[in-house]
Amino acid sequence: MTSTTSISKDYPERNLTELRGSGEYVTVEATIGEIEFVSKNTSNTPDLKAVVREEGSTKRVPLVVSDGVSHPHFDVGETIRFRGVKDHRYAKKNENQLLVTDYTDFTVIE
Repeated sequence: MTSTTSISKDYPERNLTELRGSGEYVTVEATIGEIEFVSKNTSNTPDLKAVVREEGSTKRVPLVVSDGVSHPHFDVGETIRFRGVKDHRYAKKNENQLLVTDYTDFTVIE
């Protein structure tokens, strides 16, 4: 499944180590390392939280799908190119996250 909201936009390429919680929309290629939870239809709770990683790196970053956002099924081990994903700072947990919004496009690489 691919959203079509931002097809014409170019977003800067980032590695997971370059994420700073800037609020910027970026392009990241990452592998789903773990699914922490899926929580559909629970208000004020993300639909999904996973952990992503990059080939050849020990860096791990939370991937959060905002409540109500359409997204494909994510499988552990799957590598996905996220275009228009938000470099998000979650202050409550003091962590940088990749935040999937309605503006995010997905391309499964492998």
